[in-house]
Amino acid sequence: MSPRRRSGTFFCDTSVLVAASDTAHQHHRASLALVTAARPGQAFCAAHTLAELYAVLTATPAPRMRRTADVLANVEHAASVFTAVALEVEDYRFVLRHTAGAGIRSGNVYDGLILKAAERSEADAVYTWNVPHFLRVAWPGIVARIRAPQTL
Repeated sequence: MSPRRRSGTFFCDTSVLVAASDTAHQHHRASLALVTAARPGQAFCAAHTLAELYAVLTATPAPRMRRTADVLANVEHAASVFTAVALEVEDYRFVLRHTAGAGIRSGNVYDGLILKAAERSEADAVYTWNVPHFLRVAWPGIVARIRAPQTL
C-alpha cells in the first residue's frame, strides 16, 4: 500500500455512522455533519461496516427500536454516499500478525481490520468515536490520521 493520501478525503467507522443515524445519540450532530458531507470517492468506510451498521441499528431496543426496512434504507443511504473498501486475505493476515505481535487480544482485532480498510482507502482522516481503541491497535503508517469527528 502506498503511503500517499487523497487530499480532502475521510474514512468513517461504524461508531460514526451509528451516531449519525440516531438523533438521541450524544455525538449525533458531529457525525451527521460528516455523513452529510460524504460523497463516493471522497468518503470511505469498510465494506463490513455496512453489515455492522445494520446489526447495531436492528438491535436497538424499544423505545427507539426501528423497523428493519427503515434500517435497510439507512444502510443503503450510507452505501450510496461512502465508497466501501473490501479487504483481501493478505490484509487480514497483516492485521492478525500485527495484533498478535503487539499482544493485542479479543475484539480489538476488528478495529485493526477497520484501520486496514482505512489505509487501503488512502483517506486523509479516519473518524471514530473510539479513538483510544483504535490507537491501541494502530501501526505507524495510520496512527496520525485517527481522530474524533469533533476535530473537524
